[in-house]
Amino acid sequence: MKDLFPLVVLAAAVLVAACSDAKSLVGIDDTSGAQNLTISAESTTVPPGGSTTIQFQVTDKDGQPAKDGTVVDVTSLKLGRVESTKLWTHDGGGVATIYRAPPSPGADRLQARAGQAKATLNLTIAEPPPPAPPPADPPPPNESES
Repeated sequence: MKDLFPLVVLAAAVLVAACSDAKSLVGIDDTSGAQNLTISAESTTVPPGGSTTIQFQVTDKDGQPAKDGTVVDVTSLKLGRVESTKLWTHDGGGVATIYRAPPSPGADRLQARAGQAKATLNLTIAEPPPPAPPPADPPPPNESES
């Protein structure tokens, strides 16, 4: 048993060192630097039953991208749903999810939070306008009678 003690101590030391870096690897809630949150949508008008990509950008107080692993919590306040309600930033403070519209028309609002930062996005659930009619045929050429 005495021979195992150094191995146990070494394993504990490795575990403690790994845990300090594991936060960024597994996306532990690291929102201390989040000061600004921006939400944008591929389209803010979504057909009933349709979807759109929602993007989030988180920055710190200096306008720099938030650290990878910053948590963004997202909720749909009315009708639709988002595929992921808890997101972790990566590659420069950004992250995205898909919004799924309900089957009937209406208005929805997404709300997101990252640390101290909050943002909302209004969405309209509506049928797209009908396509424009094709252009009229050109008039026939004038035929002159001789």
